[in-house]
Amino acid sequence: MAGVSAATFYVTAYVLTSLTAFGVVVVLSHGSLEAEEIGTVRGMAWTHPWLTVVLTTALLSLAGIPVTIGFVGKFTILAAGVASNLWLLVILMVINTGISLYYYLRVVAVMFAQPAQYPDVPASVPKLTLLGGVILSVLVSSLLLLGMYPSPIYQAIRQTIMVLR
Repeated sequence: MAGVSAATFYVTAYVLTSLTAFGVVVVLSHGSLEAEEIGTVRGMAWTHPWLTVVLTTALLSLAGIPVTIGFVGKFTILAAGVASNLWLLVILMVINTGISLYYYLRVVAVMFAQPAQYPDVPASVPKLTLLGGVILSVLVSSLLLLGMYPSPIYQAIRQTIMVLR
């Protein structure tokens, strides 16, 4: 049951984190930006600070950095793998996490680069509606709050699995 709970929690964390990251991409795509390449986010911390905080938090959660729900999700999977003696899968997960961390941190570094280095950074800030701002705020808050206090959602998952068994 620990493995099923861990996998369900991980999927929940991944979906929540992906919604947050893609929420920022949607906002950027509705502005004058084409959010398809890493160059799109160059210097974004200076032109779109709020969106940068949201996207950085989502990327750190995807990488499994502590204090985010992504870390808790990866940790539960790792613990279940160790408990089940699935060492190859544990090792592959650690390697994969290291590789993904490299790529996610590259995006974060580009977002925080000085805009002077990248003169092609658009100055226009995409319009973020009140509803869009609220949704992104709730999502990014969830990534952090559930990363620091995952017990309620983890217990709900465990109880649901016990009922379904």
